[in-house]
Amino acid sequence: MTEPTNVAKHGITVTLSAGLLAGMNRGASGLLASLPAAADRLLNATPEQRAEWRRRSEFREAEVARQRATERAEADVVPLTVDALLAKMGWSREYAEHLVQPYCECGDDIDGWSYCQHARDLGLAP
Repeated sequence: MTEPTNVAKHGITVTLSAGLLAGMNRGASGLLASLPAAADRLLNATPEQRAEWRRRSEFREAEVARQRATERAEADVVPLTVDALLAKMGWSREYAEHLVQPYCECGDDIDGWSYCQHARDLGLAP
């Protein structure tokens, strides 16, 4: 088995498996090989082509919005209760009580949801 390869481009490093990297570089059908042609099409597109792309994109977005509307219409409505909300969030009632305390510093940060040290001290953080 081959070790993964780190590919650095524009300051971003991505780890790729050898198989994926080989597929990306494979002839005219490879992803990397197709990038120059795609960039050329984008940069040299006529206003009519761009209008057509926009029309197709709007059509796809409208179709997806219709699918979401159908999904919402077919779903059983769950009444809003504290217990239903806690279950959806995966939180205990004790943790919810902690969240409303003035000393609580739990919340979103750059890494996602963060538990404050108070929650950790109380055994409320996973």
